Amino acid sequence: MGSFMHTPDGDIVINDKYRFSLSLFKKLEPQYSLPDGIISRIYVQDTKHTVSSGKTQTARNIPWKDGDAYIERLSEILYLEQHEKIKEQERKEYLNRIKNDK
Repeated sequence: MGSFMHTPDGDIVINDKYRFSLSLFKKLEPQYSLPDGIISRIYVQDTKHTVSSGKTQTARNIPWKDGDAYIERLSEILYLEQHEKIKEQERKEYLNRIKNDK
């Protein structure tokens, strides 16, 4: 049973183990957003789906089709995260080469 959480600090957590920034997640799912006035979401497949404003918590539909799709795409998000790290490392190496060539 998978899970999806959007934390109040803006992180996305899948299966209670994998944490991603919202900006990284939106590269794969650009249409994703929380409803207006909502700061967090917890979805556990076939068990729980709530959103919170920070003051009140509201139950939502189970199953949540989008949430199931996000959980299913975990391997793609992990791949994207690794790809982004490699790109950043290559960028740093390039900048160091330029800096050292001067």
